[in-house]
Amino acid sequence: NAEYMGTCAVLVHDNERSLVANVAAAGDFPLDHLRFKAWEHVEAAKICYVEGFFITTNHAAMMCLAEHCAKSNKVFTLNLSAPFLCEFFKDQMDALMPYTDFIFGNESEAETFAKAHGWDTTDIDEIAHRMAQLPKVNQQRRRVVVITQGHKYTCIATTWRGAGVKVTRFPVEPLEKSKIVDTNGAGDSFVGGFLYGLAKGLDTDD
Repeated sequence: NAEYMGTCAVLVHDNERSLVANVAAAGDFPLDHLRFKAWEHVEAAKICYVEGFFITTNHAAMMCLAEHCAKSNKVFTLNLSAPFLCEFFKDQMDALMPYTDFIFGNESEAETFAKAHGWDTTDIDEIAHRMAQLPKVNQQRRRVVVITQGHKYTCIATTWRGAGVKVTRFPVEPLEKSKIVDTNGAGDSFVGGFLYGLAKGLDTDD
């Protein structure tokens, strides 16, 4: 049905962009669809990835998926997606956090998450460290927090049994501004590549 197809308008100017999205069908995603129409795919999956944006439309479906992953010892990954979600949907996001094995976000989202939780810091390494220490249901898997910062280093905080949290900085190869055409989807592409490596059994150091 054409009226349920999502659309997005994007304006790009001097390497900067602005967009407005119409989520359409994604804004009307019944929990029963997940349970009775798509559950066979959930059962077959080893890694489940959800965008934070889904919090605004069907938080119950996200919780259902998160709880299944914890119970089945599957990898559950969450993208913070946008600063406003960390601020205005804090309770819904906090409900998901105990089930997350991998958390992805950028520096703006991380800083807003910290502010919403009363953490008096804007230091990305410290924020990632604290996020990694948040309560976790499935203790069979470590938690990994990945925070990107554009051209700056990517911060990865990982819990280690009996050894606290390890924070590692991964440098980003510089790219000439003249070669940057459009940053739309950059974060999604990063996560896609990361999850591909994860599915192939690679470690974060790889």
